[in-house]
Amino acid sequence: MAAWDQEFSRPAESAVDYRQARLAVETVVTGLIADGWVPPSGPSRPEPDRTRLSRLLATSRTRTFPWTAGELNSGVVDPTTIGPDICGWADQILAGSLSPATLKQLQDAQGRLRRSIPTFPDTAQSYFVHLLEIATLALQIAAPPTD
Repeated sequence: MAAWDQEFSRPAESAVDYRQARLAVETVVTGLIADGWVPPSGPSRPEPDRTRLSRLLATSRTRTFPWTAGELNSGVVDPTTIGPDICGWADQILAGSLSPATLKQLQDAQGRLRRSIPTFPDTAQSYFVHLLEIATLALQIAAPPTD
């Protein structure tokens, strides 16, 4: 009796089925590796939700900018350009084409926006919190934390 059969107390034909299934999986994986696939290393971690980022971006395109005459100048970010900048960078991340220099710009913009939100009027804050959520999720996708 094979070692596998003894360990799991399975009948001999199950061991044959197991070996055939294992050979089939090894063949598929070998083919994938030959095609350039790299098996994951380290502990598995769920991938950040690209679908969620896409939904957030779609929602941001339908939101109205909170025009409040003269009240949006925080001095830290330009409220009229921070949205298009963050959304444009997030789109590039989803497309897989954000350069390291531009990634740094997104990180800086996220930090400046985080500091600016309390300075905006209450009626405008939800708009900018939404942008901050987009920036945060985009950064998680672009530069996942190292374990």
